[in-house]
Amino acid sequence: MNVQALINNISFPKNIEGMFEYVTDNRLFDVEKILSDRYNEWSAPKWVQAGDIMLFFHAKTALATIRKLKKEFNSKIMDYSENERELLLDGFDRAEYLYDLYGGKIFAIAKVVGSPSYFDRSDDGLYGAHFKGRVFAEIEIIHILNNPIHINEFSDFILVSRQSAITGVFGDTYTRIKELIMSKNDVPDYFIDSYSSPLPLNKIDDTNWIGLTLEYRRRFFLEKQFRDFYVDYFLKNIGHRRTFYSECQCYADGNLVGFIDNAIHFDNQIIFIEVKLNVQTEIDIISQLEKYCNTGYVVLDKRKNTILHSGFNQNFVLVIDIYKIYTYFQGSNDLVEIFNLDELISFDAIEKVSDTIRNCLRVR
Repeated sequence: MNVQALINNISFPKNIEGMFEYVTDNRLFDVEKILSDRYNEWSAPKWVQAGDIMLFFHAKTALATIRKLKKEFNSKIMDYSENERELLLDGFDRAEYLYDLYGGKIFAIAKVVGSPSYFDRSDDGLYGAHFKGRVFAEIEIIHILNNPIHINEFSDFILVSRQSAITGVFGDTYTRIKELIMSKNDVPDYFIDSYSSPLPLNKIDDTNWIGLTLEYRRRFFLEKQFRDFYVDYFLKNIGHRRTFYSECQCYADGNLVGFIDNAIHFDNQIIFIEVKLNVQTEIDIISQLEKYCNTGYVVLDKRKNTILHSGFNQNFVLVIDIYKIYTYFQGSNDLVEIFNLDELISFDAIEKVSDTIRNCLRVR
């Protein structure tokens, strides 16, 4: 299976308060959760897809953090109750033991089994450093490596990010780390059968974009990639002119409310287009779309000073992500799916999309 992969960097709490999240009520450290589970939900980037591979890495920098917090604890040990001292000392012992085994190493792999979704952890009382994010994906068949791979073995071709918990691993880089892991470990079939073919971006043009992106559309990991190599071609074909507008400034009551991604000519009017990688990972897309629906005037092209006070649809936004096309009507408080992009397999299908949009606008 053609996949994308990522290294999920599991670190350690940055303060004593964070330690208490783990050491009370017999809770497990994040590393322990991976070691003990076959199934879980884990923080993930927006671009991850079902079938993709997560490689779990215990941060090399965790030991310095453990020692720092342990020193801080010892200097204020009498500030804690006897029960708190026992819990924290046990926690430090567990943390150091885990680091001795897995620190600075890829120690587990897992298969992503669902598309990522936005999740508000504040509503669920979740704990753990990996729950500090808001985008999660389901993973299963978590496989612990008998021989973890130390960073020194792959640092020459993978730079593990220190600014983010996620490091993408694509193409030849994935092939190399996969071969390294397999050379020292028994691994499940989903890992053996996986491969990572790079996006053929340099081959995409006006004549072949539909065919070439059938396999790769869901592999775009940047919104800009999705726009440049899919949406832009789509808009050229669906609009009533080959030209379209990008990053249009929307104003309400004389104030800038945002930049709509695109605008196109459609049935003697201008309609707005908003582009996302995955609408399910957006925090509050409805509020964003409502602002565009309330636009009083729009600057279509700042360089040409193209400003419209009328002639654009103030009640409607077309939303596109790597899966589907949706409509949003002012005040509806909901996105409505109108077309699955898996069905856009030929240029004839574009007319079907146009008819569907047209019918939606007529109903309203």
